[in-house]
Amino acid sequence: MKKFYVAFLGLTLGLAACSDMEQDEIAPDSEKLESPELKNVEPDENLFPVENGEKDLSTYNLSQQIYYLLRQAPDTLGASMGNVKVSAEEYAEIKDETEYIIEGKTTDLAKYQAIFAWIRANVGYDNNGENQEQSAYYAFINKKANCQGYSNLMNVMTHCAGLRSFNVNGYLVSGGAGLGHAWTYVHCGTSWRVCDVTNNQEWAITSHASYNDKLIPFSIDVPLNEDEHFVYGWFDRTFAVIGVKPTANTQLTVPYGAGGCRVGTFNPQGKLPESVKEIYFGKNIESIGESYNMGLSIYGSDNLTAIHVDPANTKLKSHKGMLYRVFGGQPQLYFIPLGATYVELLPEIGEVGKNDIAHHKKVKTIYFPAGITKIYPYAVEDCPNLQAIYVPEDVKFCDFDNNEYDNPLTTTFVSIPRNCQIIRGAVPTGIRNITL
Repeated sequence: MKKFYVAFLGLTLGLAACSDMEQDEIAPDSEKLESPELKNVEPDENLFPVENGEKDLSTYNLSQQIYYLLRQAPDTLGASMGNVKVSAEEYAEIKDETEYIIEGKTTDLAKYQAIFAWIRANVGYDNNGENQEQSAYYAFINKKANCQGYSNLMNVMTHCAGLRSFNVNGYLVSGGAGLGHAWTYVHCGTSWRVCDVTNNQEWAITSHASYNDKLIPFSIDVPLNEDEHFVYGWFDRTFAVIGVKPTANTQLTVPYGAGGCRVGTFNPQGKLPESVKEIYFGKNIESIGESYNMGLSIYGSDNLTAIHVDPANTKLKSHKGMLYRVFGGQPQLYFIPLGATYVELLPEIGEVGKNDIAHHKKVKTIYFPAGITKIYPYAVEDCPNLQAIYVPEDVKFCDFDNNEYDNPLTTTFVSIPRNCQIIRGAVPTGIRNITL
């Protein structure tokens, strides 16, 4: 029989329970293993933000929300080209043509309309995907673009004309379906125009009843506002914190609102300041983004050890510093801070799925409490500093078809150190080694 080391809790657990774990050889560096300490990761309730009369924009449709926010925004909004990429040489070439197009036009509106007409007359839809990067310059030179390329070119040309503008990404409602889309807001005189040059449509921003069922905004590619500590934008269909300014504080309280409007999302598009170890959300925060755009994950904020949520929040929940979403009263694991060394899951989630705890370089201890009933393949993967995993005695290791199996060390817990302790039992009260 292969030599296999399993650390068991208490003196009352029998050897029969060991057989479930006997699949592979896991040889610890030393047979003298120390019991990892369970941690108490509790919030300071005084750090949760409180409501102060902020306007809840969710009572309006999305286009109305942007209209309201733009009315509160500074007069520098749209002065930069946001995410649009264009070299100095390309910009100069486009600017020469733009100045020719707007020659003799004396108002912002007339300049905008001339640019709109030129793009519609000269740029065709890119059915073959030739403008793969949706470059404004490619659209300008080769006269091919899809919606993003059209918007990028409109953005650059209006800036060349001295107008402020920014791009919006979201959905175009067509035939009852939502299609990924991009369009532009352009400031003319004292107001904004909503410009869907791809489809030869444009409106005054005040006419939102005419376009709010056609264009569904998801995000704006420039900041809307900022204060001493945070940068704000429109992200995930809500007014959002999209940046955190440098701070020496270890605890960060996300504001309930800014400019009189309630903040609904926290999704920094950059790394947190290195000092920040804990974040506090009020009952207002509903999202930190999705896996494909979650800034806390993408930008590697690996000093963050815990997120705490006001118990009055009905959309999010925290437990021992881990973040959960709540659907129909049922919590689901949402985000584990990248700097966490100790992960204790919420019992109510019941099951742990593929890659729920994956690629966490700092985690040392994982504690699955009583209440966790099933753990699926690759639930824990690529945690190179993991020292101990606590597993309930009655947990079932299941494949993706819900068939039980007995080899969690090769299928469930993957790419972890060979000396990691697998501990079956309840709350640790002492530890001893069993050699089979």
